[in-house]
Amino acid sequence: MPVLIETEDEFDLSSVGLDIGSATTHFTISKLTVKKVGPRYVVIDRAATFESTVLLTPYRSDNEIDGEALADFFHAEFERAGVRPANIDTGALILTGVALERENAQQIAAIFAEEAGRFVSVSAGDELEAMLSAQGSGALAASRERGIKIVNIDIGGGTTKVVVCDSGDVTGSAIFDVGARLVAVDDEGRVTRTERFGLLAAEALGIDLRVGELLEESDRARIAAFLITQLMTQLVDGEATTELPIRRAGSNPSLRDVDALTLSGGVSELFRDAAHRDLGDLGVGMAATLREELGPVDLPILPLSGGIRATVLGASQYTVQVSGSTIYVSSADVLPIRNAPTLVPLFDLSDEQIKPELLATEINALIRSRGVAPEEPVALAVRWRGSATWDRLHAVAAGLYEGVGGSRSGSVILACDDDVARLLGRRLSEIDPDLPVASVDGVNVSEFGFLDIGSFLPDSNSVPVVVKSLVF
Repeated sequence: MPVLIETEDEFDLSSVGLDIGSATTHFTISKLTVKKVGPRYVVIDRAATFESTVLLTPYRSDNEIDGEALADFFHAEFERAGVRPANIDTGALILTGVALERENAQQIAAIFAEEAGRFVSVSAGDELEAMLSAQGSGALAASRERGIKIVNIDIGGGTTKVVVCDSGDVTGSAIFDVGARLVAVDDEGRVTRTERFGLLAAEALGIDLRVGELLEESDRARIAAFLITQLMTQLVDGEATTELPIRRAGSNPSLRDVDALTLSGGVSELFRDAAHRDLGDLGVGMAATLREELGPVDLPILPLSGGIRATVLGASQYTVQVSGSTIYVSSADVLPIRNAPTLVPLFDLSDEQIKPELLATEINALIRSRGVAPEEPVALAVRWRGSATWDRLHAVAAGLYEGVGGSRSGSVILACDDDVARLLGRRLSEIDPDLPVASVDGVNVSEFGFLDIGSFLPDSNSVPVVVKSLVF
């Protein structure tokens, strides 16, 4: 039976953001206040209610994250917060940097997302982390409030994320292989860990870098300085450096025509306070060189508070969308849905006479191009235009049904940008009552992404939705 629930106009959600990064692992719990505005729900207030301690991400070997050590950390910190994971409504676990490259990364992420709350989405990738750091640091909001262009530089353990925020819009981003934990040493100065770009930097400087061997403190500082200099040369010039190919992804952001800078990530904590403890990596040297390199740039550095927690603040407060209230779910057991590939048909729905066979042909081609199997969920963007008459709704539903294939057992999600989700979902279920359908409105999706939908929120006819990237 279709699910219908009476709604409240305003309610609170408990959301968690977890970041298993190259250097550190930590999480933040936030309270999101959601209000009904017309048929849609919007987040009107965000407040962090708990911040975990910061753990150096534990590794069992060069190729594996230590899952048992992570489990002990999460259990202890949730207990310290006085919060049961079962009371967490939603959120996101982000796996980033070189931690993402470990052999058991996907398994670790899935396990801890299940343990962290009722509906915690798993996502991964540096570009997503870049967006979250810009949001969690406050850079994006500051650019909107001040009407200026801000570049946020987030230097973490394995990568640096650079995002250009212009009057509240992200206009550029890039990820660089520059991070504090590319080289790590123990208390005696012996190398305990190296990553590829730490080794490449050492090689460029003529430093013999080997695990188990002593690394002079001066050489550690030289490696840190070299990497930051490479980064800043690229940002100042807006062009790729030739000495070391550090740009991993994204565009060529430049500090030209910029009004201000913001800093986040672990190295930003050292930049602000040189008295922070040396963790036996490149962090202290990177912070010192960054101070020197930013001097001639002559841009104000805005004192935002995100710091090392920028990504988890973004994950806990900005990854989750709340659907509108006019949604349709064919049966309660359809939810939750995880990792549904998002497809965006370009079919024009503004014509008064809609031809189902043309819509079906395009959707079928999209499904085949993404390799979505019949037993897997699939999410289709519906850019509704024109009137919502029975004939037009039925024609679109018929085209959708033929496009996804009549033998499909995986759920079909309709992500509507207008308030037709309930009507269109019902039409689709009338064509095939056995087809698992979830039709939601007020959700923005993009091509080549993935969609997660949680179960109905308490006292609400809405569901949490996470639009994300997955690179496992």
